[in-house]
Amino acid sequence: MISGSLREPILKVMSLLKSMDFVSNFPIIATKGIMNDIGQMPHEFVSVFSFFLTEFKPYGRVGDATLVSPEATLLDMPKITGLLNGLTSLVKYGLSDCQGGWGFRYCAETQYRTSKLGELNFNKTSSQTEFTFDTFEGPSLVGGLDNNWVGSYFGPHNGKATSNPIGYGHVLHFPTASWNGDFYSPIIHNADSDGNAYVVKFRYMSDINRAGGCIGYVDASRSYLNSQQWALCDDWSNGLVSNGNWIQCQFLVPTEIENFHIVVGDRSSPGGDAYFDDIQLASGTETTCTGVLVPKKDPPGQLNYANAVVDRLATLLTAGRLEAKSREIIVHAFNEAGSANDGLRLAQELILTSAEYHTTSITKTTTQLRNEFNFPPSTGKSYRAVIYLMLSGGCDSFNLITPHTCSNGLFESYLGKLKSAKNQDKLLSICQHLESFNHFYSISFIQTCANKLPLQRIDFFQ
Repeated sequence: MISGSLREPILKVMSLLKSMDFVSNFPIIATKGIMNDIGQMPHEFVSVFSFFLTEFKPYGRVGDATLVSPEATLLDMPKITGLLNGLTSLVKYGLSDCQGGWGFRYCAETQYRTSKLGELNFNKTSSQTEFTFDTFEGPSLVGGLDNNWVGSYFGPHNGKATSNPIGYGHVLHFPTASWNGDFYSPIIHNADSDGNAYVVKFRYMSDINRAGGCIGYVDASRSYLNSQQWALCDDWSNGLVSNGNWIQCQFLVPTEIENFHIVVGDRSSPGGDAYFDDIQLASGTETTCTGVLVPKKDPPGQLNYANAVVDRLATLLTAGRLEAKSREIIVHAFNEAGSANDGLRLAQELILTSAEYHTTSITKTTTQLRNEFNFPPSTGKSYRAVIYLMLSGGCDSFNLITPHTCSNGLFESYLGKLKSAKNQDKLLSICQHLESFNHFYSISFIQTCANKLPLQRIDFFQ
């Protein structure tokens, strides 16, 4: 009888690729490292008996009940970590080498610049969607980003939608200040319906003067988002002065800029709190905070959008078995993530860690806490401990623990036989008794002075 209902590792990988619409930019999907990371790959059997032992009994309740679970043969720590790293890398970067991924090219991706080899396209809104406005009400209308804003170098950003401090709805706020700004809009073609350069309209409020809020643009022809031009700032220039109230302003993007990103930030730390709202494109001819009218836009989000996406993910990734409490947690994380794409990415990562994704059975949760484990009190007697290291990959023997200060000449013998041996001044002493031995900065086989010392049977029972 097979118990535990575990899915094979390779099926977990294929499930993610197929259900989340992986699209390869090459005729053949080439990967590297999967066999080493998860212990399974087509045509790479470790023996004629496949990857599993039919009689395998895992440690824990399944094994204690004398039940077998062949798929659990591959559940050691390196393979569990390798599988989760590879799956989450696929979600975050596409088929990439980043953070334990299985792409065959060197890691060059960022959170908002995914792999050119291929990526998961399930339910994604295009990162190239033309920006027109942002209400900061989010995909589920509970606060968030209407557009796919990105950080410097297309990495994470500090922008967060929060409740309006002196009104209703949600507004943009920066919990952490950044002198250069790290909140950039999608690319905007700098031409209104008449072919003239855009002005960017917005609302601004700060709790004190010179709170540090700034807004401007970046020339999109540049490779990286690190060359912003601030148009209006709440600083010594007095470009933005709100006196604790919402003001309405606009700035003109130069006509010579063909394409641009809007950049927003809070440059003052500690400073006060700066808030932005209703950032939008419009026609105009000047940069000013006088006589500007910023119209309210209808948010593009939908009520309960996150619930609908999580339910669909649960159907595709767990056959609908994801429990209600887990869905509630994931929906909340989705709505807190920012944009629809940010929420989708986080929801996928969370489901990939659920019990339902890794098994085929119906899970049953309980509110009963496990008994707290307490170590038995020390007897005060000396003892010897055997430390078991679970290693993944090759091992350069003789370099983890090496002889050092040994009266029997073991260190000199070690130097004479091993060309890669390290000098004593580069070794760290870890021995407090017997004769001194050391470890270097790599993982390897154990060789100590203690190897040469007599050991008695009684030593292992103390």
